[in-house]
Amino acid sequence: MPTPISPALVPFITQREGEDAAPDNLILLPHTDGQLHLHYLDEDPRDRNLRGVLWARCSFNPLDGQGQPTGRPQWKLMHPTGR
Repeated sequence: MPTPISPALVPFITQREGEDAAPDNLILLPHTDGQLHLHYLDEDPRDRNLRGVLWARCSFNPLDGQGQPTGRPQWKLMHPTGR
């Protein structure tokens, strides 16, 4: 049941308790344009969008019986994938 503290709808981009940021494995490497670019040490193609922009990594909580994310919403944080 929704309360003033816990609204019925949580935006899908809201990060939740238990979802953690990526491990601290970022490095700077020279790019073909001569600039330094940020990379993950274990980067794979899913870490960048079609324009080559590096996406932040964040874990996902399991889904409940209705297919909704679990964990209390962290209203001030946005999940980087936007789910």
